[in-house]
Amino acid sequence: MVFLDCCGSSQWAEEMARSRPYATPVALLSTAARIWRNLSRQDWLEAFAAHPKIGDLGSLRGKCGQSAAWSKGEQAALDHASAEVMKSLAEANGLYEKKFGHIFIVCAVGKTTGQMLELLQRRLNNDPEKEIQIAAEEQEKITHLRLEKTMHKSSITSHVLDLSRGRPAPGLSIFLDREAPDGIWTEIGQGTTNAVGRASNLLSVDQPLIPGVYRLRFATGAYFLSQGIMGFYPEIQVIIQIDEPDRHYHIPLLLSPFGYTTYRGN
Repeated sequence: MVFLDCCGSSQWAEEMARSRPYATPVALLSTAARIWRNLSRQDWLEAFAAHPKIGDLGSLRGKCGQSAAWSKGEQAALDHASAEVMKSLAEANGLYEKKFGHIFIVCAVGKTTGQMLELLQRRLNNDPEKEIQIAAEEQEKITHLRLEKTMHKSSITSHVLDLSRGRPAPGLSIFLDREAPDGIWTEIGQGTTNAVGRASNLLSVDQPLIPGVYRLRFATGAYFLSQGIMGFYPEIQVIIQIDEPDRHYHIPLLLSPFGYTTYRGN
């Protein structure tokens, strides 16, 4: 399912799954490119069809899941487009699909609405064979970016060790809040420690990290109850100041029923 979110070709996703495990991120990305370039035209068209049309909000609403969420983020520039530009996009999309038999594919990340419209109008002049090659190259760029997102680790992570048991603390819920300028806290993410006590999924790939004050709330009471222990702390809160949002913040918790230690780790 993860591979299908990255690229809508079922053949590509199946071959990617069969090629596991991947020793490094480079191996994953290079295998993805190799498989994609060797697929048939029909496989490419299947991948194209999984995308919403550029500028078509109704088409975007018709999609669901992680792929749709990524598409919405990739086309974020359209949120500020004028009605006139949106109308031009719709008209050009119609002409494109009528000529080539598939929707217009472009890696929209970092492009303005005007740039996307200009590319669409320019590519209308291509012959079908040249255009499907260009569309396939754009799909490959999109897939590459999405694969990188799947390998992304949240900018804020944690690792909880249960000192009373001398082992990791699995299944412990962690909630991540951000403080607004008016002092109001808003929950922006959450995760659960895995079998080795790590929580690397607190912040989604689409949630930006900005400078400010953040709070991690560890549901320690529920964790200890699951171990048959009545802990002293029903919840542990760790408040941190983030000044460099492009860096990684790892906040471990060394835990016992009657005490805890935290620090900034690596």
